Amino acid sequence: MSGMTGLARWTNKAMVWEPFEPTRNLIDELKATSSEKDRLFLDHGFDRHAVTDFVLDSVEPIRGPVLDIGTGKGLAAIGVAKRGHKVVTLDPDEEQIKTAITNTVGEDLASMIEFHIADVNDLPFEDESFNLAIMVDVIHHLENADNLLSEVSRVLVHGGRFVFCDFTDEGFAILDRIHGDDGHSHATMEGETVDGLVHGLHNHGLRCVSRDTRFHQYLVIAEKVG
Repeated sequence: MSGMTGLARWTNKAMVWEPFEPTRNLIDELKATSSEKDRLFLDHGFDRHAVTDFVLDSVEPIRGPVLDIGTGKGLAAIGVAKRGHKVVTLDPDEEQIKTAITNTVGEDLASMIEFHIADVNDLPFEDESFNLAIMVDVIHHLENADNLLSEVSRVLVHGGRFVFCDFTDEGFAILDRIHGDDGHSHATMEGETVDGLVHGLHNHGLRCVSRDTRFHQYLVIAEKVG
């Protein structure tokens, strides 16, 4: 790919590379906004960066290549890159991807992360491309995750790991308190759940090997066995 920062847009299995170079002003504005959001979350007892460390610590030693499903603001992908591993990340939301690119450039990690706009239920990667897939606080946004599990299993090598987590009830309550003023809600009944994914693992050649609950997160580590 180009040495410029940018994103790969996928449509019908065809990729178009689009450069995106955030301005210095945009980088600085986003850093200030992110710092303020970190403080807001901490005031409510939620440490966003501790969650990233919790997820990545759970699968150390990390072996790449690494796939991050659901880029969001880029916290998980940046966390992987800070540990010295290159990571491929994808999200269907272009604005989220551009925000994540801006955050990544601000951290001087642009060379470590590859950004894709793609459907999480139709991963645009070859079979057995990754040793590790991670998905942090994405599950509740998904209406149907059955094809996601099939795709994750397909792109993982045999013995590859899939670590995923989502908020506990208290975690969702914290989010609702934080976002209450703007009418935004992270209702747990609107999407898939951690337990729902766990129940579907065996149908896709995956098995649960570990579970943990800390930092207002339900976390699961699965392994490809089929």
